[in-house]
Amino acid sequence: RGAAPPPRGGAGAGPPGGAPPAWLVAAGGAAFLLGSAGFRWALGFANPLPRALAAPVCLLTPLVGRGLSMAVELVALAVVLVGPSWSVSRSAAGAVRRRSGTATRRRLAR
Repeated sequence: RGAAPPPRGGAGAGPPGGAPPAWLVAAGGAAFLLGSAGFRWALGFANPLPRALAAPVCLLTPLVGRGLSMAVELVALAVVLVGPSWSVSRSAAGAVRRRSGTATRRRLAR
């Protein structure tokens, strides 16, 4: 008889002796969020905390994929990556509106 066929790739398949792709994608998302938080902290223009707190949550998404499916894992990772940006942009938009309203009142008071 011939040799056994090679194992087929799947949700947890990866290179031999390497990390499965799901963990690599999650680690990439966490690195992105930590880099973004560091950038915001260095420039001092926004709160880096939401992104810094979301980074470890990225590393939990492969566990979702292992229990359910790869598609659910990618959706969970997308939600974790977009969540801090969406919440910060909404609060920043409100701050801009509040500041512009204050500036308008000051101009009118002169």
